[in-house]
Amino acid sequence: MTAIDETRSTYTGKRLPILFVHGLHDRDDNLKRSEQWGRIPDWMRAHGSDVWFGNEDAFGSVDGNAKELVKSLRIVCDQTGEERIHIVAHSKGGLDAAHLACLPEAKGHIASLVLLGAMMHGMRLCTVLAHDPLVLPHVVAPIVNQHGRKMGDVHPDSLGLLRATTTKSCEAFLQENPPLPDIEYRSLAFALQEGDKRKFDIRSWFIGLFDGENDGIAPLRSTEYKNWIVMRAAKGSNFCHADSCDITERDVELTAPDGTVYPNMLYLLSAIIDELDEIAEARFGGEGKGGKVGEKRHKGLLSCDYNGTPQTV
Repeated sequence: MTAIDETRSTYTGKRLPILFVHGLHDRDDNLKRSEQWGRIPDWMRAHGSDVWFGNEDAFGSVDGNAKELVKSLRIVCDQTGEERIHIVAHSKGGLDAAHLACLPEAKGHIASLVLLGAMMHGMRLCTVLAHDPLVLPHVVAPIVNQHGRKMGDVHPDSLGLLRATTTKSCEAFLQENPPLPDIEYRSLAFALQEGDKRKFDIRSWFIGLFDGENDGIAPLRSTEYKNWIVMRAAKGSNFCHADSCDITERDVELTAPDGTVYPNMLYLLSAIIDELDEIAEARFGGEGKGGKVGEKRHKGLLSCDYNGTPQTV
């Protein structure tokens, strides 16, 4: 695993666009606007990145959303003139993005895939629920799909979604589709500090009965994937699944396995994107039109080094 740099990045090379892929029950407004990522989009724009959103269904199946993401991927590449882009995916969106990466239409267009609390190995709870032959398929699924349509979903398929997130389905997919050699992966899990206890939450407790330690939704064991990094949240923070996409807009310190401390998700993600942009420039520097950080970054932006010391860029 490549360690995240502990000092403020001096990278001033080409920036690739970022496509953010949301999780379950979330909806983007369009390809350029979303309320599902808190402060992250504005932060990354100021950081020098061109930000886009997947605009896939909130309750779409994994395969269905992957096909929708192909359309978004094409638009981003066409509009920016780039051959490849970064993808940052949260929660169930990680499965959508991993399935996208395996489609022929996406080949050669994804430079990196950053997974935030993504249940890559599925959930045992979903496995149990998927065995229900009556209530879920005939009562719950139609209600959820109707809710999805009201939210703007084009092809809601909550039953297909559930079946795709069982442990059996996910393990079969991972066995048949190992990580691709031309994509750089970062798989982040989020957990509490050793010895810290999560405040009682009925959802986290119930998921824990089936799947063990979790961040409120994503089981820790399920997030393990290529270049797996377990970030530990500050003691007493009660870091939750929604914090990992910053929709809560909380400043919670996160500590990497090497001891590096990040003030919040913004600094962590920008550090990772710095690293991935540098790797992408080394591999694919001659492709597309790109841009320089110095040409895009806002003057006077309050930043900090990756140990949390404030600096002015």
